[in-house]
Amino acid sequence: MKKITLTLAISLITSLAYSQTKVINSEREYLNHSIWSQVFRDFEVQVTIPIITPWIVGFGSFSYINNNISNKNILKEYDIFSKKDLIFREITNNINTSFLNFIPNDSTMRVRTMYKNLVLCTYDISRTDTTAIVDFNTPKKTNREVIIFDKNSNLLTYDCFTSSNSMSIAKHLLSDTLSVYITSYLENTQDLIEKRQFKNRLITRKTVYKKDKYSLKQTFVSDVIYKYDDNLALTETLNLNKKGKVTDSISNYYNNGRLMFLSHKGSNITERGISYNYLGNDTVSKEIKINDEHRSITYITSANKLCKIIFKDVMLSKSNTFVFEYNTQGLLITLSKFKSANWGDIDGIPEGQFMFGYDEKMNIKNIKMINNNGTVMKEINYEYDYL
Repeated sequence: MKKITLTLAISLITSLAYSQTKVINSEREYLNHSIWSQVFRDFEVQVTIPIITPWIVGFGSFSYINNNISNKNILKEYDIFSKKDLIFREITNNINTSFLNFIPNDSTMRVRTMYKNLVLCTYDISRTDTTAIVDFNTPKKTNREVIIFDKNSNLLTYDCFTSSNSMSIAKHLLSDTLSVYITSYLENTQDLIEKRQFKNRLITRKTVYKKDKYSLKQTFVSDVIYKYDDNLALTETLNLNKKGKVTDSISNYYNNGRLMFLSHKGSNITERGISYNYLGNDTVSKEIKINDEHRSITYITSANKLCKIIFKDVMLSKSNTFVFEYNTQGLLITLSKFKSANWGDIDGIPEGQFMFGYDEKMNIKNIKMINNNGTVMKEINYEYDYL
């Protein structure tokens, strides 16, 4: 299932540190993630037929409903060098928009996701003085998720139930500088334990191991140390083996507070790095080199809103451009994808478009998928009730 705040430069630095320890926080982000993950997965996977809308996969005139939109990667750690999910990762980390802007404090808000005459799923969202709860369910009750956040929008517990298994994540705050996440599967004899240490509200170490439910035997999984400078900017990430020896590392280099270059060092890596070029106040270019691969991403902003992002495979001279349009309230209303062999050239009609509509409370009302002829191919509608 599954930001630009002050300046793009600050956001990029923040998202790089943040993406390595990604935790979905708040009920708003949960719904955002559910929608975005489907939108961008469709854009990346589909080639000849642009599809599509959340939870619907179409092939010509045939379509089927896929309700398996579990957010089981709610603690997912992103590899910033990975080609997989590149579009999703880069855009969602740098876009400042929300699909859910009103949540009542005195009642439960039910969100029904509708496709034609079918109910795909529901979200029951409720708040108290100390917690916010999201209860996701499918009509057949084969897939359910219950997520609880504290009053500061920090994840407390996550439970996922399917027809074949169940999974839970529980956060235990041991002190102001130490928290532990325990991930448990019903049909698995081992729990995943993730211990996080903090200083100045920044994570300084993350240790992960598996623990047998019966023998209590522990098995090492990973150990990561995070280092920061005096300005609390991430400078180095060290991966350790079970003996405490550094196996590989990522070093961040800055100039006047701007992140300029990331270098990944490891015994099996010949070349792996990310560099940034700041082209004025509204454009940042990001170059990713992994061995013989060379990809370039350009972010173009206006009024602190991401309005265009260009993904280019430099070696193949091919690019994909995504264009974002907003209304006067700052809500995303159109997302268009263009494909071209030229750098940033978006002449011609888009390959596909998503159009987003909102109600009077600025909550998502519908999502329309438009093909390159302007025909509405799919439409998802969102209905709201207050219990």
